[in-house]
Amino acid sequence: VSFETKLTISRLREFQDSKAYRLIGRDQLSRDEALTRIRAATQRSIRILDATGKYKEHLHVKRREYEPRLLGWINSTVPMLGIAAEAGAGKTGILANLVGQWMQANEKPVLFLLARDLQSITNIDRAIHQALTLRPDVTVAQLSELVGGLVVVVDGLNEHPSRSDVLYTVTAMARESLKSISGPRFALSWRTEDSQWMEEILATKSLWWTPQSAEEDERDNPPARADEELVNRKSVVDSPSADFESEHASPNFLPGSVPLSGMKSTSRTAVHGSPRARRREVSNPDCFVTVSPLSDREVEEAWKRYQGDQRLHAAPSFSWRDVRDRSPGLARQLRNPLQMRITMECYDGQNLPERIGTEEVFARYLNKLRQTHPKVPDLLRLLGRSMYERGTSRIRIRDIEADKGFGLVWSHEGLSALDALEF
Repeated sequence: VSFETKLTISRLREFQDSKAYRLIGRDQLSRDEALTRIRAATQRSIRILDATGKYKEHLHVKRREYEPRLLGWINSTVPMLGIAAEAGAGKTGILANLVGQWMQANEKPVLFLLARDLQSITNIDRAIHQALTLRPDVTVAQLSELVGGLVVVVDGLNEHPSRSDVLYTVTAMARESLKSISGPRFALSWRTEDSQWMEEILATKSLWWTPQSAEEDERDNPPARADEELVNRKSVVDSPSADFESEHASPNFLPGSVPLSGMKSTSRTAVHGSPRARRREVSNPDCFVTVSPLSDREVEEAWKRYQGDQRLHAAPSFSWRDVRDRSPGLARQLRNPLQMRITMECYDGQNLPERIGTEEVFARYLNKLRQTHPKVPDLLRLLGRSMYERGTSRIRIRDIEADKGFGLVWSHEGLSALDALEF
């Protein structure tokens, strides 16, 4: 037996031993026990997001165009909710914040799963069994009936190597849920740059929920004075760059979000040009919600929150408006939360330079990555070569291993290069 196999087995055993709950079956599972395990699994996912920086509650800027409407899905009978956005646009933050609010309201049990943590699992049944430490004799339908209607939230489904298989099992359960008031229901998120694999399922519109139109929402819930900016959106509507941003916004300077030439994009960016256009986007017949870039107000609020958290080391001595005045093109890209945070980290504690743009940020970012781990440069070169040879920006862990990168993925001790790159 090879050392790598022994190491993998050892890690699996350590993982099993570290679990807080013993493996139980249907005869031993009570409603209270099931609810306890669901809550613990969800809290674990939120802790992982906090530790990796993908979602920190105190930094989250509420997306008032989306979150209030999306909250209502949990009380509907429609089995599936879809949220799509470009890489780094904040879909994970929106989902995590919704999960937190659903849990606080205690309306239904919510199981929050991260697709990237389910790499070896090809169906949603096994994912739920693993998350809750349950034997296979507990079916998801039985579990949902026991707790009074289970809600399963899966973030970043496009990142799963067997995403089509997982999606197939999810939709099979969703179809059955149409026949039952206590069947499992699912909220999913994915990237707009990579959604062709979902087209067939998205065609089944009866499975998917969409929020009510802007006209209905504004009629039923007149905006408070504090929300008038959201209705008027003068800072965006009157901005000469607003229409340019909506038509040309692209996550084109971060690794992993660079569209390769010839690859089809199904991204549908929301139009901010006028209130009428925004209403058309919200009431769009598409069966999922597409998250648009941050507004002026949102990007400024996020900038201030990042600057105020000293633990992030993301406090440049200038504002987003300063960047907009110096480099309008870069400022448009910083409406993407991930790109904004990376830029702020690259210029932590520094004054606004005479020249700041996409190339300068990208160069600083790459240099910063190279310094995180001695083998990260090797991993970056391998990833670049793999993307070029395969003609895709979607590289799986097994692809890295196949390209003689096993030692970059797994480490005999401490963090591997991939671990360092992810954190």
